[in-house]
Amino acid sequence: MHIIDTILFVYSEQPAIDRGWEPKHTKVALLQMGFKIETLFVKNKKEIFDFFKVRLTNFLVWPVCYTIGGNVNGCLLVDVLDQLKIPFIGPSAEVLKLNSKINLKHRLLNSQFKTPDYKIVTLKNLDRINFPYPYIMKSEYSCDSKGVSIVHANKESRPIYCHLKENFRQRVFAEKWEREQEYTVAFIPNGTNPIIAPIEMIVRNDILFINLNVKHCNDYLRFKLPSNEILLRLKNFVSSFADFISADGYFRVDILLNKQNIFHIIDMNFLPQMNSSSKFYSYFPMCFKLNYGLNFQQVIFILLKTVQKKRNFIFTTKIAKYMKKLEFPMINQI
Repeated sequence: MHIIDTILFVYSEQPAIDRGWEPKHTKVALLQMGFKIETLFVKNKKEIFDFFKVRLTNFLVWPVCYTIGGNVNGCLLVDVLDQLKIPFIGPSAEVLKLNSKINLKHRLLNSQFKTPDYKIVTLKNLDRINFPYPYIMKSEYSCDSKGVSIVHANKESRPIYCHLKENFRQRVFAEKWEREQEYTVAFIPNGTNPIIAPIEMIVRNDILFINLNVKHCNDYLRFKLPSNEILLRLKNFVSSFADFISADGYFRVDILLNKQNIFHIIDMNFLPQMNSSSKFYSYFPMCFKLNYGLNFQQVIFILLKTVQKKRNFIFTTKIAKYMKKLEFPMINQI
């Protein structure tokens, strides 16, 4: 059995849009818990294999990227970690295929889960999108709302499409847009008792959609708990959705509630950012803060404990003793 005393953050070359997040706040929280912190930058699978040939197996890996090398459709990092039997935080390679927004939408077709209408865009079909204006144009792996643009008129479609293709080198799709109520829901798998935390996102009336600037400006966006009825519906909805995709790692999902009172899944993030800055408190820990009153370190604690159950390892006595202090009365009721 692995005895874990070190968290290893693994990075790789990524196209501009898929660099993952810089976990400096997470590292501080882990150091306070007694963990050693290491980072590894790899360009190919061989470098990972070579690293673990000469290092002890006391690592828990926290991926900070999806794929190895510069190809977003390339080898998934977690696939290699599974081959090496190295424990890691996050979903399996099979689930990570849904990191492609297009793959996710394809998967949702003909299921009980709805998603806004969409169409894969090419230069040949730009004039045949047939969505009412404005509509959204996205790159396949857009994250943190980079690679997401709004199209107000036909004359804008070509330059926006070309910008997305040239900058992000990914497939592009158009998505029907409607001004609806939006929620974001954090999910941590925990056997038969997943931990689910929804919050409501309230956008200023003059803001058409949540882009990168809106996400990082508290003047445009605020958060609150949904009503009790919507809270329960969202928890049940996301629990069923997680079963549908066989979710085996933490994630955050964005959901719209339309005028017909039907939930639509619009986006997923399998490596949600984990910042605790007062200027930009990430959505994932914020969900648990508003729902359960948890601080940043307690959210990391829950992640580690649920991964420990799944991956079958133990922490050193020093770390386990500190983590005991982070337990809270309601932990077994979440």
